[in-house]
Amino acid sequence: MHPQKNFSITRSKSGYDKPSSGGISRYGSEIVQPPQFQHWLTSWKASYDMILLSTDASATSAKTNAYLKHFPNAVLTIQKETLPELENLFQKENLNLSFVFQRLLH
Repeated sequence: MHPQKNFSITRSKSGYDKPSSGGISRYGSEIVQPPQFQHWLTSWKASYDMILLSTDASATSAKTNAYLKHFPNAVLTIQKETLPELENLFQKENLNLSFVFQRLLH
């Protein structure tokens, strides 16, 4: 991973701010794990009403699991995951989940 020393914030005209990606990594969860990111996240939580993380990771992936440790409010898209695969998510404490179900077109 090649982390950035600073996360810059881009101010949007449409009502939201967007931080830089935080660096380059084949594994996105590496970006949110360093203590430096945790420091920035803590300062952002003090400045914003809500912080959203967007990812294309599967709801049951290791990447999503790593993200949920730092972002306790999540909207997950369910595509082909089964209920037994999702049970681990339901057992996590202090996690607020909403689900969007996506129909697969064949």
